[in-house]
Amino acid sequence: MAEGWRCTVCGQECSGGKFCLQCGAPRPAEGADAPAPEKRKDLTLAEARSELLPAGWLIEVRLSSSGSGMMMGSLHNREETLRWGGDGSVSLRIVDSRPYHSDKTSEYAVRPSEAEAVRELVLRENLAAWERLRELPPEPWGIPYDYSYSSSLQLQYENDGGDPAGTYSISPALAKRHGGGETLTELRELLDRCRNRGTLLSETETPGAYSASYRTMTGLAGTDGGSEDGRRWTCPSCGAVVGDHRFCPECGTPRPENAE
Repeated sequence: MAEGWRCTVCGQECSGGKFCLQCGAPRPAEGADAPAPEKRKDLTLAEARSELLPAGWLIEVRLSSSGSGMMMGSLHNREETLRWGGDGSVSLRIVDSRPYHSDKTSEYAVRPSEAEAVRELVLRENLAAWERLRELPPEPWGIPYDYSYSSSLQLQYENDGGDPAGTYSISPALAKRHGGGETLTELRELLDRCRNRGTLLSETETPGAYSASYRTMTGLAGTDGGSEDGRRWTCPSCGAVVGDHRFCPECGTPRPENAE
């Protein structure tokens, strides 16, 4: 197997060859000890979509989000990992963490055809190159919110030999400011479809790290404390998972009357 190397221009992990398949830069001379610089972030959305595709196979899509309000107990972290196995199987792992309530982990077996739709979207939109979108000033807040929300998207590739071929981290908030909101909404819908049409293999729920102290301070000790699940809803515009609030903190969309 050819010895791998890291491109000193764009940071791409290459499995061999004399030139980087991502940016075309020559392979560093043997013994070169210069650290790889940070990847350039200088592209518009149109330029990112036409960039050279990353070498290798997409093996993992990870979408993470975190939200917190001024109300005690509102902290909520969610991580969804869609992963392709070497045997052709596809799994989806969802971790819902509410430190003041409970942590739930769900494992699904995903239909390959549903997972392939995710792969096709990543390929069509060249999402890996969205990592290099140039910074834009944040949009001004029209209405002050008592809720903060952040999210990240990570794509992992490997080469034909099964070795790592690159990891790409995309900022959904920045991508939306560049006009990529519809693509992210489509990705959100495809991941939901993978879950809804998949087979639940296992589900575990444990008390959150701060659940005991929270229940004591709020007078819920010794009771079931209710559940926050019925108050959460998914924004129909941007796909953000929102707590018990009337407006989406990410895009400002009002909560639908039949929100779920």
